[in-house]
Amino acid sequence: MPLSHRTLALVVTLVLLGSTRLQAEETPTSNNAPTWQLSFKFSADQLVRYQDNYHSTIQLQKADTKVRILNNRESRKHYRVLSVDQEGQGLVETVIDHIKIHAQQGDEPVIKIDSSDTPESCPADFRPLLATVGRPIARSRCNTSGKLIKVVSISKTWLKANPGNSNQS
Repeated sequence: MPLSHRTLALVVTLVLLGSTRLQAEETPTSNNAPTWQLSFKFSADQLVRYQDNYHSTIQLQKADTKVRILNNRESRKHYRVLSVDQEGQGLVETVIDHIKIHAQQGDEPVIKIDSSDTPESCPADFRPLLATVGRPIARSRCNTSGKLIKVVSISKTWLKANPGNSNQS
């Protein structure tokens, strides 16, 4: 079946565009362009506050049964630099200052947790998590690019609140 002129023109255009793309990628770039590297400059007793938000919805289905799992978490945290070594790596201690959770599995009742509320208003299964608020949960070593080098220690209170998630190296 013969190609129409329109189809042939399209094929030729695509081939030419593809070959120009290859030529552009092979063209050397100038090494004279300025480059920068951002890095952390840790200092002992430095305090950094930040907000951590996590939102997920998972849909599970087996045959005709469907379940939706909702998990939303908002937390305010901070880390304190305990020390800095000769390479500029910081030993940091992480603390959760406040946590708010909204979770639901299928048709089960919604679980709402706010660390500002009394522990009695929190479901019993989540009270160990509330016990970690305001306390150091981990000590870690981070390099100047922010990469986690090593988790030095994790608090026993945190491990009790999060069984099976030790992540200790």
